[in-house]
Amino acid sequence: MHLPRPLLFVPFVLALFGGCRHSPTPTLVVDGFTLNPDPWLEDQQKIAQRASFDLNCPADKIGLTVLAVGGNGMWFDDWATQVGASGCDQRVVYIRTPQGWVANIARSDAAQPPPSAPPPPVVP
Repeated sequence: MHLPRPLLFVPFVLALFGGCRHSPTPTLVVDGFTLNPDPWLEDQQKIAQRASFDLNCPADKIGLTVLAVGGNGMWFDDWATQVGASGCDQRVVYIRTPQGWVANIARSDAAQPPPSAPPPPVVP
C-alpha cells in the first residue's frame, strides 16, 4: 500500500516539531527586575564603558542600577531600558534607544547654571 505524497511528510513534520520543547529563557533578577541575562551581560559592559568616559571615572568604580525594563508586557519586557550609573560622586541615567545607550541626565555638575560673566567695568 502506498500513501499519497502529502501524507508522507506528516511523520517528518511530527518528528521535527514533536521532539522540540520550548524551554523558557533563563532569567536574572537585578534590582528587583527580572531580566534576560544575554542582553543584560552585554548591556552592563557597554554602559559601564560609556559611563566611565562620561563621568571621567575608572570603570571598576562604576556601579549600575536597573531603573526600568521595557516592553509593557509585549516584546523585550525582560530587557533593561533605563539604567543608572554612578561613580566618583557623580550619576547619570542611560536610556536604551535604537542607536544604543544614550545619557538622559547629565552629571550632577551639569545641573548648575553656568557661571555668569562679571559685569563690565564702569568708566567714569
